Amino acid sequence: MTGNLDGLVVGVCECGPVGEGTGDLCVCAPKEGGTRAIAIKVATKDGEVGFESTGVDLQGLHEALKGRGNIVMTRVADEDLATMDLLVESGLFGSRSECAAFLIRAGIEGRKDLLERVKDTAGKIRALKEKMRKDIAS
Repeated sequence: MTGNLDGLVVGVCECGPVGEGTGDLCVCAPKEGGTRAIAIKVATKDGEVGFESTGVDLQGLHEALKGRGNIVMTRVADEDLATMDLLVESGLFGSRSECAAFLIRAGIEGRKDLLERVKDTAGKIRALKEKMRKDIAS
């Protein structure tokens, strides 16, 4: 599959199933020299086919992956692994590790509001623990 999607000229697309019967995810790499790729989710519902596309800034993507020095081992669902493999096979990522690092970063960036509330609450808990230690020690 090649062509012009969402105004972006793309090269080869890799597609694979996402979830059980919920549709496919296609990841299209840009043509030579391009800086944006596109992800297209193709879903079927009640016999109707729907498309949802998202452009991906490849320069920003690779910039976000710099400075990775920590190792985290985790287990993922088969569906998530298949999606990661699709992203690697499409050429957007060089490895599962790179893909996982990007997806973790995207999740953190996407939930900054929640993380700020957690950080605030964790700070209050640390302060209460420190107060309790001082109260017990005196």
